[in-house]
Amino acid sequence: NPSVEEIESTRLKCGFNKVEFDAEKQQIKFLAEGIEFDLEGIAKGIALDSIKPILQEKGISNGIVSFGESSILAIGKHPNGENWPIGIQNNYNSTDFVHVFLSSNETVITTGSIFNSDERVVNKRKPIISPVSGLPVDSNKTVSIKSESATMGEFLSTVWMILPENDKTILSEKFNKIEILEVDYLDKHDIKTKLTLL
Repeated sequence: NPSVEEIESTRLKCGFNKVEFDAEKQQIKFLAEGIEFDLEGIAKGIALDSIKPILQEKGISNGIVSFGESSILAIGKHPNGENWPIGIQNNYNSTDFVHVFLSSNETVITTGSIFNSDERVVNKRKPIISPVSGLPVDSNKTVSIKSESATMGEFLSTVWMILPENDKTILSEKFNKIEILEVDYLDKHDIKTKLTLL
């Protein structure tokens, strides 16, 4: 683990107040040394949003595109109905679902601090770092977002992992047509879910 000094040193290099945006020239400028953008957290979303129009141009109007089950695009209709059922797996029991989203021309994105491996073993993920504390989020939690934009889903699923409840309420007022599922894995027999419809 990094020392308190290393965390503080890194936090001083973080924040949008150290980035200057020039919309007219479509440029950004970093105002401090060591600043960089890392799009890893939304890369799958950008890819899914890019794939969707290509598939539609090729005449593919119904189907699923899945990037490792954490980032899923549902196009058109399921063969047996209107919507595609996208299940969110219980990380303590892979044969059980904690929720099923019904999706058509939407994406379902899941981010979490734990995951269920192919061997059905619960593992910790690469940590999500809190910008407030500089420390990894220390909870067994997943957040799933159903939205039209996969990129927005990737962004919101990660943000929802770290935001305090008050900030979630404020941010919720800015969006619509989004479903947010929070799953807290308290222990193997105690799972708490919260579904928010925006």
